Amino acid sequence: MDITYAARGVRFSYQLCAATGCVQSIGCFLCWDCSNTFYSIECQNTSDVFACIGLRRKQYCILNKQYSKEEYEKLVPKIIEHMQKTGEWGQFLAKSLSHFSYNQTVAQDHYPLEKAEALKKGWQWRDEEKTSQAFNITPKELEFYKKHQLPQPILPPNERYKSRLAKKNPMQLWERTCAKCNAVIQTTFAPNRPEKIYCEKCYLEAVY
Repeated sequence: MDITYAARGVRFSYQLCAATGCVQSIGCFLCWDCSNTFYSIECQNTSDVFACIGLRRKQYCILNKQYSKEEYEKLVPKIIEHMQKTGEWGQFLAKSLSHFSYNQTVAQDHYPLEKAEALKKGWQWRDEEKTSQAFNITPKELEFYKKHQLPQPILPPNERYKSRLAKKNPMQLWERTCAKCNAVIQTTFAPNRPEKIYCEKCYLEAVY
C-alpha cells in the first residue's frame, strides 16, 4: 500500500519507493530483496534492519550498526514506540533526507509551489539563474527533423519540457455536466474552457 515504482515480489509492505522483492517492510527507498527492513535507503538482500543506508546481505542492524538477534529484538520495539509517539511511524522517510530541492523534482511539475510555500512546508529550494544553455543535437535527431521537415529546436530540452507541461490540464477536478446528456461529471477541463466535455458513455458512443 502507498508504494511507488514497485517491481516483482513486493508483499505486505507500506510506504516504499523504488522497491523490488521487499516483504514486510516500511518506509524504504531504493531497496531490493529485503524483508523486515524499515526506514532504510539503498539496501540489498537485508533482513531485520532499521534506519540503515547502503547495506548488503546484512541482518539485525540499526543505523548501520551490527547487533545480536536478542539486542535487535529488544531495541526495535522501543524505537517504534517512540516513533508512534512522535507521529513518524507509518510515514515515509522525512523530507529533510531528500537529496533534491522541491523545485528540482517532478513534484514541482505537477504540484507547483512558490518558494515561500515550499520552505514553509519544510522542503528545500534551490534558486537557479536563467541563462542560455547550450545543447547537442545528435545525428539521428537531425536526420529525423530533416526527414519530417521539422525545424530544429532553439530551446534547450528542459525549456521544451516546461513548455509541454504548461499545455497540460492542472491536477484538479471540476464538476461539469456532459455536453450531450447533461449528466454530472468530474473533469480536469475547467468550466470556462471551450471544449465540449462528454461523460464516458456518450464519449464511447461518439467514438465507436
